[in-house]
Parts: sequence; structure tokens; C-alpha cells
Amino acid sequence: METKEKHYPEKQVVERLGVQMEKMNTPPVHSRIFVLLLLVDPPYLSFEEIQEYLQVSKSSVSKYINAMLEQGTLDYKTFSGDRKRYFYLKLDDLLDKIYAGATKFSIISELMQNCYRERQNLDSPDVNEQLRELAEFFKFLGEGMENLVNEYMKKKQE
Repeated sequence: METKEKHYPEKQVVERLGVQMEKMNTPPVHSRIFVLLLLVDPPYLSFEEIQEYLQVSKSSVSKYINAMLEQGTLDYKTFSGDRKRYFYLKLDDLLDKIYAGATKFSIISELMQNCYRERQNLDSPDVNEQLRELAEFFKFLGEGMENLVNEYMKKKQE
């Protein structure tokens, strides 16, 4: 294993930033793991190091590590002669995830448009109008997100 000494962030910093992340409806332990892995150096920790630092149950750490692995926001590596897995954030994939999310807005927009068309002969003008407006809104979001990501990628290459 690499012998570089770990730099851990102050616990109140992880707590403060974790609370900030919770405002996006992310569970507390998930938020703390994410923030901790953003701030620790080198930017990876073993299961035991995460659990010990956060002082939460093994089952909570396991639950959120597994969720983050499944979501693709987390991965792990191993070192020769060490049987532990060391978890790290897949930050390079985050922009790709955001871009892929933009395509979902277009799919939702198309769904709403199709439902709107199917409902036009029904006597519920309020629902029909809401579907039409949702379809327009999701289309606007999808196009806007795609344009923003493309603009950013061009700027990044300059």
C-alpha cells in the first residue's frame, strides 16, 4: 500500500458541508461519506477508516457505500499486499452523469406530450393544460442542460 500519510479534514467541516449536501435530499451518512472523500488526501479511504472517522454504524456505512457503488459515484481500488478495498469518488464521471441526466428531461417531455395528445378529447382541461406545460418545461430544461454542457466542454478545450 502507498505510504503517504493521510490528511483528514476537520470533523466540523465535514459536518457543515454534509448538512449543506443534505439540502439536496441526500441522507446524512451518504452526505458525510461524499464530503469526507472529497476532502481527505490522498482521496480514498477504507471501509474501516470511513466508519471510524464518521463514528456511525457499520451497517450505515455499508448501506451508503453500496448505494454509491451502484449509482456509479464511488469506486474502489486495492493495493498489493493489502486485502482492504479503498473507496474513492469517481469525479471524472460526474459531468457525464449530468449530461446523461439532460437526456432524461427530453424523454419526460416526450412522455408528457404523448399523454397530452391522448387526453385532448377528455373533459379535463386543467389536467391537459398542466401536461402541456410540463412537456414544454421539460423540453426547455433538456435543451438548456444539453447546451450548457456542450458550451462548457468547448470552453474547457480552449
